[in-house]
Amino acid sequence: MKSPAESNESNKGGLSRRAAAGAQTKNKIIESACLLLAREGLHGLNAAALAKEAGVSKGALYHHFPSMDEVVSSCFEKTATDVYGELQLLRPKNLSEYLDAVENVLFNKLLNDKNRIRIFYELSPKVIFEKKFQSRRRLMFDKAIKIMTKRLLNTFEEPISEKHLEKILSGVGAFVTGLSYQSLSMRSSEESREIWSWFRATLENDLTISSKGSA
Repeated sequence: MKSPAESNESNKGGLSRRAAAGAQTKNKIIESACLLLAREGLHGLNAAALAKEAGVSKGALYHHFPSMDEVVSSCFEKTATDVYGELQLLRPKNLSEYLDAVENVLFNKLLNDKNRIRIFYELSPKVIFEKKFQSRRRLMFDKAIKIMTKRLLNTFEEPISEKHLEKILSGVGAFVTGLSYQSLSMRSSEESREIWSWFRATLENDLTISSKGSA
């Protein structure tokens, strides 16, 4: 017969395994939703199709996600995190190095990945017109910007105020997201590069003027 301590440890182990299995199922549902969204578009992402794609029951689906809106939001968050996550690990010495990294992610990863572009494109109406989706995206975006601002202030060797850097990062994030939405309708990647080059030059010029003004 097990002692109370042994029973308690056994129960903890069972709960940990169930929690791990639940997290695995939830991640599988999100990944399947992203695949469906990229392949079929938003109109093809419904509970029946998603349950089949993920290999789970509808009951399991709704256990992890109370609504399909929650699924869609999670898919957006996963895609954005996958694309921009590596920027969180960088330690650039100045804005130019940071923009080099953004440019690399934008043109060598995001705009070359048709699945991710399709996901952003399909979700653009929600971003533009649905207040609930806008609010959730804004919270995620603002949190990421504040974290990145604090991190870059510790790595930048050039002087820049926290407020100004946060404004720049917000602008970069909004611009890159907007360019992602529009890229499917552009005639070539060169058109995207031209728009990015113009935006980057504007940012760097603004920083130069600001630095001279505060000198």
